[in-house]
Amino acid sequence: GNFLISIRENKKKVLLLFPTFFYTLFCFLFQEQLHFYHSRNFIQKSLGGRLETGHFFIYYPEGAVSKEVLEEIVKDHEFRYDQIRKYLKINPVKKVGSYIYPTAVSKKLLMGAENTMVGDFFKYELHINLDEFPHHFLKHELTHVLAGNLTESFVKAPFNICLIEGLAVAVDCLSSPVTPHE
Repeated sequence: GNFLISIRENKKKVLLLFPTFFYTLFCFLFQEQLHFYHSRNFIQKSLGGRLETGHFFIYYPEGAVSKEVLEEIVKDHEFRYDQIRKYLKINPVKKVGSYIYPTAVSKKLLMGAENTMVGDFFKYELHINLDEFPHHFLKHELTHVLAGNLTESFVKAPFNICLIEGLAVAVDCLSSPVTPHE
């Protein structure tokens, strides 16, 4: 008796639950097609170009980068990697994923950040906009990525964000005429 009365009272709620569940399931299953989320594989295919170097997997906008510019990108990446590695006294064993987007708008559409460059030590990758050589943010973001090698924790990530940001700023100043304090 009471159970049937309870079902009748909540019939509207129950009827709303089914479409809500199926809508949520649909959005989850088709999140890439709906542009809610893009996997690394989708981003890599969208960029089109892939180059493996001694320390990087570089994904770049195929067709938007000349052979000469691509050579400069590789030199810049490897030079900065070696510079940071020596400064931090680390010997990373894993290659860094470097995603280079042709424009800020394309980066926003593919990974969510428009003018913000991203160095992610959890995923061991960086996301930067295509820029002139030498890249203005490469060393800073790469420092964030490589800083994960400074810890012995099981997740291989530094947890003090202030320390990591300060470290990246200090590394930025290696070739600067001003000191980090200035």
